[in-house]
Amino acid sequence: MQTVAQVGAEAAASLDQATLLKSVVDLTKERFGLYHAQIYLLDDAGENLLLAAGAGGVGERMVAAGHRIAVANQRSLVARAAVSVKP
Repeated sequence: MQTVAQVGAEAAASLDQATLLKSVVDLTKERFGLYHAQIYLLDDAGENLLLAAGAGGVGERMVAAGHRIAVANQRSLVARAAVSVKP
């Protein structure tokens, strides 16, 4: 709950979407002891999930490279979660 409260505080403090999303992935990775955390956003056409924020060096490089996943990609756990609207 403390992590959720801190993420909420970050959201209230930042008006910049990129800064907010970066804070969320970094906090999530750190507080839950994950090796990696990412946030994808659906593009305007509804066809691709665009990596908006990634924790750690690999995540940052993937964001910089414009990593995306096709929503129709059934081999992707991320795409399947997005389509099913379930974690």
